Amino acid sequence: MSSLFGIGANGAASFYNGVATQSLRFAYTTAETWLARTPNAGNRKTHTLSVWVKRSKLSASQNILEAKGSGDTGNVDIWFDANDRLEVSGSSTYWRTTTRRFRDVSSWYHIMIVTDTTDGTAADRLKIYVNGTRETSFVDNNHYSQNTDYAIGGNVEHRIGDGYGHFDGYMARYEFVDGIALDASYFGETKNGVWIPKKYTGSYGTNGHLLEFKQTGTNADSSGLGADTSGNDNHYTPTQITGTDSNLLDCPENNFATLTSQSFPLAAKSLSEGNLKIGGTDHTVQTSSMAFPSSGKWYWEVNNLTTDGSNYYAQYMGVMSSTIFHNEQDVSSYGGGNYIGSYIRILAGVSWIAGNDVYYSSFNSTSTSNGANHATWGQSAVSTGIGGYALDVDAGTLKFYWNNSLVRTDSTLTANIEYFVTTNVTNSGGNIWSSAYYNFGQDSSFAGTKTAQGNKDGNGIGDFYYSPPSGHLALCTSNLSEPDIGPNSVTQADDHFNTVLHTANGGAGSFTGVGFKPDWIWAKNRTNGYGHGLWDTIRGVNSELQSSTTSAQITDANRLVSFDADGFSYGTSSNLYVNATSSVAWNWKAGGDIGDVSGNFIKDGVAFTPTQGTIDATAISVNTTAAFSIVKFTSDISSDVGESGTPPTIAHGLGVKPTFVIIKDLDGGSYPHWNVWHQGHQPDTTYLNYQLFLELTNASNNAGWHRTDTGFTTNLFTPPRYQYNETGKTYICYCFAEVEGYSKFGSYTGNAADNGTFVYTGFQPAWIMVKCASAGGNFTSWTIYDNKRKTFNDDVGDNSNPLYANKSAAEGERGNGTTDLSGNACAIDFLSNGFKPRDNANEINQGDVYVYMAFAEAPFKYANAK
Repeated sequence: MSSLFGIGANGAASFYNGVATQSLRFAYTTAETWLARTPNAGNRKTHTLSVWVKRSKLSASQNILEAKGSGDTGNVDIWFDANDRLEVSGSSTYWRTTTRRFRDVSSWYHIMIVTDTTDGTAADRLKIYVNGTRETSFVDNNHYSQNTDYAIGGNVEHRIGDGYGHFDGYMARYEFVDGIALDASYFGETKNGVWIPKKYTGSYGTNGHLLEFKQTGTNADSSGLGADTSGNDNHYTPTQITGTDSNLLDCPENNFATLTSQSFPLAAKSLSEGNLKIGGTDHTVQTSSMAFPSSGKWYWEVNNLTTDGSNYYAQYMGVMSSTIFHNEQDVSSYGGGNYIGSYIRILAGVSWIAGNDVYYSSFNSTSTSNGANHATWGQSAVSTGIGGYALDVDAGTLKFYWNNSLVRTDSTLTANIEYFVTTNVTNSGGNIWSSAYYNFGQDSSFAGTKTAQGNKDGNGIGDFYYSPPSGHLALCTSNLSEPDIGPNSVTQADDHFNTVLHTANGGAGSFTGVGFKPDWIWAKNRTNGYGHGLWDTIRGVNSELQSSTTSAQITDANRLVSFDADGFSYGTSSNLYVNATSSVAWNWKAGGDIGDVSGNFIKDGVAFTPTQGTIDATAISVNTTAAFSIVKFTSDISSDVGESGTPPTIAHGLGVKPTFVIIKDLDGGSYPHWNVWHQGHQPDTTYLNYQLFLELTNASNNAGWHRTDTGFTTNLFTPPRYQYNETGKTYICYCFAEVEGYSKFGSYTGNAADNGTFVYTGFQPAWIMVKCASAGGNFTSWTIYDNKRKTFNDDVGDNSNPLYANKSAAEGERGNGTTDLSGNACAIDFLSNGFKPRDNANEINQGDVYVYMAFAEAPFKYANAK
C-alpha cells in the first residue's frame, strides 16, 4: 500500500500511475508569488507545455506562465483571464481565448499548450488541450505568424505563476519540452473515460524541464521547490513561496477538500492560501468543496489565529447537513444587515463550536448555549489554538477537540446523511476577527503558521498536526469508498446510461455508440419542434409515448424498428421525429428484454419472481446495479382504500426504496397524466404524497398520489390514487433509487442570481433534468442538459442548449414561440462534483425550490475539473 497518495484503502492506487502525487501552492494574498528562470537562448518556435492545475480563486487574471519578451513577437502570456477563460496572448494580441470557462475549483485540470510556428497549417501553430482533448471553440482565434520566434524558450525571464495576474491555486507536474511539438497522449491517458497523468519518457530538449514539486528548499538547485527533476538541472527560483507550499499531498491522483467559493455565493468571503484560510469579513458562511459521505469516520483540523484588534474572537466551526447546504444558498442578508452567519448557525441541521468551548450549538438547535469558557470570550486563551473535529456519520456524533483535548461531543446529529464542513467569522465592533487555517489532511503546517507534524490517518494518508482519533480519515478522494459504478469498478457509468447524437437523412437508420442494448430510450429532434419519443423493451418496438402530451401510446411499426446491441434502429414513418436532421437519444439499461427469458420478469439479465403487492405487476425489467426498473401493471378499482388508508402496492424489484418514479397511463383514460413522485420536494412530511406532471409546468400538489410513507418499501411502491381507480387500465412505470457516484435525485433553492446555487451530487454529471417544484407557470419547464450537446462550460445559452420534457420546442428555444435562449438564459455549469446555474432563469434558478434528476459521467472520486 502506498502511503503517499493513499490510496490503498479504496482502490485508487491501482487506477493511477503514481506520477503526479504532490503539488505546489501559489497562495497569493498581498505578496507576489512566482517561480522564475532565465534560460540560455533556445528554440523559440517549437515547444510543449504540460501542467496540472487546481484553481482557487475565480474571476481574476491569473498567469500560468509569462515569458517576458518584447512586444507581441516576443512576449507570451498563458493565463486565465477575469472571465475565467484560458488565453495565450502577447502584449496586444490575443492569439487564442477559449470559449470554455474554467470555473471548477474542486478538482484538477490538465492544461497543454503546444507551439510550432513552422507548421504550414496556420491553425496548428498553436494548440490548446484540456484534459486530453484539443480545444476547438475560441472567442479569439488568431494564428501565430509562420516561422516566427516568440519569447517562450528564449533568453528572457520566464515566470511561473505571474504575469497579467498572480496564480491562485495549485500546480502539479509542470513539464516543458524544448524543440518538440507533442500531443496530449505523451502526458496522459484515458482510463475508463477518465483522463489521468502519465509519465513522459521522451527527451526534454536543451531548455526543457520537469518540476514535480517534491522538494521544500528555496534555493534554485535540486533541493529547491523549483527543482528540475528531468536531469537537465534547469531549476527555478521561488519568490515569496516557502517550503510549506511545496510537496503538498493535494494532487491529481488524490484530490483533497478545501473551502470553496462555489457555495453560498451571495455571502461575501475572504479566502486565501489555496482556499484553506478564511478570515476578515462579517458573519460570512463558508463550506467545504467536498461532502462527507453518508457513512464513515472523518477528521479535520483548524488553526485559529488572531488578527489585529483588542479582542480575539474564534470562528463558529462545525458541520451542516446537505439539506441546509442546498436550501439556504439564497441567503444574502438577514435582519437588515450582512448577518448571514447569524442566521445559518441557529438552524436545525448545523452543529458547531466556537474556540475552546466558548459557544456551541447541537445539531437540532435545542442546546445553543454559552460554553464553559464563555466568561473569557474575547481572550486569546480561548480563541487561539488548534481545533480538531471528529465526525462519525454512522453514530451521528461530532466530537470537538481543542489542542488535542476533547471538550465537547454533540450526539444529536442525524446518522447516515451527507454533511459539509461549515464556518463563519465573528465580529463585534469591526476589528476583532480571527483567521482560521484549515487542514483536511494536506498541510499540518497550516500554511507555515505551525511546524508540520506529519501524522497520518488510519489508511496511511494525510499530514495532520495531531493524530486523528482511531478510524477517522482525511477528507480526500483516495478515502472515498470505491463506487459500485465507476472507472475503477467492474462496470462504468456509461454501461448503464449514455447519450448519443445522430444525424439522419429522412429515411430509415440506426443510432449507434450507446455501448449496450437500451431498455429505455428517450429521443428528441434537436432542430425542429417535434415531440419527445419514449420507448421501452417491455412495451416493445412499435409503442411510442411522448412526454409533452397526455396522449395514449402510439402504435406504429415504422417508428422504432429494433432495440440493438449498441443502440436502436428506426423506420421511415413520416411521423418519426428522430429520422429528420439532428437528434439526441438518452438511453438507460434496465434488466434486459423480457422476451429474452421465460415469463415477464427479468432482473440483471436473469428471470426472477418478484415480491408482488396488492396489485400484480404484469412485467418488470430491473437493473439492480444502477437501481432502475421498468414496471407494467393493470389498474384495479377494488384496491381503492381512500386517501389515508393503507395504500395499494406494486412490485418494483429494486431491492431498495425508490426515490424517483414516473407513471404513465398507456390507454388514454380519464387521468392520463405523466405522474412524477420525487423525494426532493415533499411538503407533507407525513404522507410524502406530493406529485408533479412531466407534461406540465405546474407546481407540485398532493391531489392524487397515495401516501408513500408506508407504500414505498424495498420491494413495493404505491401509485397515485387516480391511476388505479379505473379497472383494466394499463400503466408503465419508471422507478429509480440513488446509487452513490452514479445517480442523484435531490432538491435545491435557487438564489435568483447569475452566480447560482451550487448543487453537490458527488459526481460529474452526464445528464441533468431540473424542474421548479414550488412554483408553476411560464418558464418553469422540465429542463434537460447532457454532456454530449453541452461539451464545456460557458455563459451563453447556445452552449447549455437545454431541451424541455414538457415541450416540443427545438433545442435553444424556451418553447413559447417568441422567446429563445438569447444571452445567458438557462446557462449552467457541469462541475466535477455537481452543477451550478449561471443564470436567474425561472427554469433553473429563481428563489424557489427545484428538484433535479442527475446521472454521472464519472464519480467525484475520479473526476477531473470540468
